[in-house]
Amino acid sequence: MSYRPKHFQLHEVVPADVIQALGEKAWMLMDDRILRGADWLREKFGPCVINGKFGGKVFTESGLRNPLTSTGARFSQHKFGRAVDLKFLNVNVKEVYDYILANQPEARANGITTVENISFTKSWLHCDCRLLPETFPSNGVLVVNP
Repeated sequence: MSYRPKHFQLHEVVPADVIQALGEKAWMLMDDRILRGADWLREKFGPCVINGKFGGKVFTESGLRNPLTSTGARFSQHKFGRAVDLKFLNVNVKEVYDYILANQPEARANGITTVENISFTKSWLHCDCRLLPETFPSNGVLVVNP
């Protein structure tokens, strides 16, 4: 791993048991592209939470997920360190979602290739940096339904 996020600490993106096992080496399980993307959105829209307290709830699997967890899809991008679920403190998640879709080349340049349709999540924004097929526009962002 070569990129360390400016706005997020290790415990905000990696589960505690992984940190306990690997310490700072746990950073190597996160894809640089999604960490850059999270920083980019944090700089543009202000404070946000990945893992931690938000809306009276504590989130623990919004960054890297243990491959054995029952949370999410079997081959979720979270399980490969390529996804984050962002909860924004000062803006509505729809504003961020709309910005990404209106500025897809900028989103791609900052590491985000895919977002989840917010009509399913409503309070957070799933972003990931999965590889897209060669037939997909090189400056576009894929919108997926969970």
